[in-house]
Amino acid sequence: MVAGMNQLPQAELERFLFGVERVARDSVRGPLLDLQQDRCFYCDRHVATGAEVDHFLPWSRHPDDGLDNLVATHPGCNASKRDFLAAAEHVERWRVRSAELADDLVTIARENGWRRDDARTLAVARTRYLRLPDSVQLWQAPSRFMPLDRRRVASALR
Repeated sequence: MVAGMNQLPQAELERFLFGVERVARDSVRGPLLDLQQDRCFYCDRHVATGAEVDHFLPWSRHPDDGLDNLVATHPGCNASKRDFLAAAEHVERWRVRSAELADDLVTIARENGWRRDDARTLAVARTRYLRLPDSVQLWQAPSRFMPLDRRRVASALR
């Protein structure tokens, strides 16, 4: 009945009612860290051990385990960013990574049986960022937030 009322195929009913389960990201942690030359995506410091995989577009805002939405981070940066959207400089670096390292991301996805859909992830980023109110503060670093720089973000997300 719920599926019919919401015009959903029955196969989608569980996802509709209970959400999407996160996928264990252990298999892509090492390759992402290698891709980032053992550096945290956000603070650019060396990550010796304990790297974590962060959803660049927070899971709570869009459940996307696609490889283009994942970055390797220090545990402290990941814990601090939580479900905040990242500041303009991070958006710029994220898009440069997707463009310049696209072949490497394809290889990581193929070797790990991981989903990759850059166009979909980019479309979601555009939707999330370009509809933000001007007053929003974006996560820059632990305990540091920056005002939305709409021009920089829009340029990066073209």
